[in-house]
Amino acid sequence: MKFLSSAALAALCGTALTVTAAAQVPTLSTEVVASGLNRPVYATSPSSTDSRIFILTQSGQIRVVENGSLLPAPFLNIASRVNSGGNEQGLLGLAFHPDFANNGYFYVDYTRSGDGATVVERYEVSAGNPNVADFNSNTLMVGPISQPFSNHNAGCIQFGTDGYLYVANGDGGSGGDPGCRAQNPQNLLGKMLRVDVDQNPNGPAVAPASNPFVGNPAVNDLIWAVGLRNPWRFSFDRLTDDLWIGDVGQNALEEINFVAASSNGGENYGWKIMEGTNCFSTAACGGIAGLPACNSPTLTDPVRTEPTSSNCAIVGGYRYRGPAIPALQGTYIYGDNCSGNVYAFEFVSGAVQNRRVITGQVGSGTLYSFGEDSDGEILICAGNGVNRIVSEGLLTSFDVGPGTVGSNGEVPRHDVVGSFGGGNIASLRLRSAPPTSSAALLLSDTAGSVPLGFPGFGTIVPFPVVASVPLVTDANGGFLLQLPPAGGLADLFHQVAIIDPAIGGVTLSNAVRTLFFEVPGPEISAVSPAGGAAGTVVTVTGQNFAPGVSVVLGGTNITPTTVSPTALTFTIPMGVGCDTTLEVRNPVGTFDLVNFNESPVVTSTFFSPGPSAGGALFAVNGEGFVTGTTVTIGGNPATITALSPTAIFMLTPPGAPGTVPVVVTTPAGCTVSTTYTYL
Repeated sequence: MKFLSSAALAALCGTALTVTAAAQVPTLSTEVVASGLNRPVYATSPSSTDSRIFILTQSGQIRVVENGSLLPAPFLNIASRVNSGGNEQGLLGLAFHPDFANNGYFYVDYTRSGDGATVVERYEVSAGNPNVADFNSNTLMVGPISQPFSNHNAGCIQFGTDGYLYVANGDGGSGGDPGCRAQNPQNLLGKMLRVDVDQNPNGPAVAPASNPFVGNPAVNDLIWAVGLRNPWRFSFDRLTDDLWIGDVGQNALEEINFVAASSNGGENYGWKIMEGTNCFSTAACGGIAGLPACNSPTLTDPVRTEPTSSNCAIVGGYRYRGPAIPALQGTYIYGDNCSGNVYAFEFVSGAVQNRRVITGQVGSGTLYSFGEDSDGEILICAGNGVNRIVSEGLLTSFDVGPGTVGSNGEVPRHDVVGSFGGGNIASLRLRSAPPTSSAALLLSDTAGSVPLGFPGFGTIVPFPVVASVPLVTDANGGFLLQLPPAGGLADLFHQVAIIDPAIGGVTLSNAVRTLFFEVPGPEISAVSPAGGAAGTVVTVTGQNFAPGVSVVLGGTNITPTTVSPTALTFTIPMGVGCDTTLEVRNPVGTFDLVNFNESPVVTSTFFSPGPSAGGALFAVNGEGFVTGTTVTIGGNPATITALSPTAIFMLTPPGAPGTVPVVVTTPAGCTVSTTYTYL
């Protein structure tokens, strides 16, 4: 990524500029991609060079958004083939072949009409129109896989960088996996499959020789991993190819699983032996050889669980790798279907950090799915539409002049991504220009609108040109130029001119006017306590708290009791729930945020079982164990001997023999459950 020099902008804007070392937490918002849809359950783009967005509707259609507009005719309508009668049935997954640009192949996962069985089919783009598929080109690649119940169909399909298609299957439905199908090595339900769609292109797909169970007659060759309940959405990190799976829980815990790209497969994610980090059941599993025990080291534990008490069905998302929001790089974004909550966290050295709620910024409603556009920007499918997460800050940008058509038949698209506000770094981006062409970014503080002087070659808007930056477009016909944040107000006009020998002249992008300025945003360094009941006094320390600063807690505005540039206090009002967001907002609109009243999370337990007489040591590892946290075992209070944010050590109360619930409760009333066994 290139940087426009501070000197160049200083000469243009008349101000001294410095590059910010690290971007702050951005102010997030959304922009509409498409609306008026019936249950949009997924959205994606074919590749980084194809800017179209394809949207699945559960009833059986695929719609196309091209150049910002939803095309009136469906790309594909297979409603007649799809059983979408149940709440979890329908057209559920879409994946484009890695060579889609040349072969026109794409794949869909759906529950078919008649028997509700899961099938994965290949379709082809029609010969005459790239925005219409051939209805009669369907070729069965995987299945039919019989579904004993109408729920838990999963349905997500994705290509890995290995070129193989990964297929997520739920456990067959009902509740509690009554057939123990997720652990059955010959049953494809409750599994992640990996198939080769090229070796036998006319179907069915075959198992790659490198699949982990190939050669083991006890396990179906197509299986890549076992022990999943309903992995509704999974994704590959487009930078690292690591695998992220959001697996819907039963009654207690929703979970997120992570597997590094170096994995050779074969993981067992535990269901139904375990639900998240809790022991669950082995009923109906008796005939399965080598069945692991609860908490066996052979099981792959989730990296994050969410209490089902405040959620109902986790929606796995994506690790952000787009160019538009630099401060969000590497953040994993996911959500919940019922509450509509959207969450984010960083993943550092194998550990979840800074998990927070961002629903108040990006909205949601009934959340169906996340997706990525061609640039890696995050899409949210919710309600009756699809939105894109964007950065909202002290930046106003709008078109002030059209571009011209280049030799590739497209108008180069020039826009601003990111935000200059509050220390954030923005970028200028070009797309859809002729590839590997010499170009120049033209900048001015006025709009002169001077024609190039050649018929058909358009008008230069930033004129007179005060500064220019020589560039070369990449193989995709674009570039990303990162700007340092400006000090003081600037009014900038900018446009890109591309040398285009194929048309004997210059191709121009659209012209853009941008207003930006730098205002130090508030920075939160600590919150004490990080949660509590109504009436609790909270102290927030940090810097850049301006006069008139306000606190927004779970969407409620609160006037601080005391304020200084580095600290403020406020009192928690009634009705603040668990896993809410605390924002400190300056009058100009810049803000910083942290999670507040975070629900505790249990990742593992130790020293179970123990005697029914009580008095035994029991330990719980996890996060969010704040001062004042209490624990009950079988409804009776345990004696806590040591407590830290990540561990609780306690002595058990007396109890009857058997497995009983363990409930960890914070002072704010946020809970998480696990189990303990009395002998």
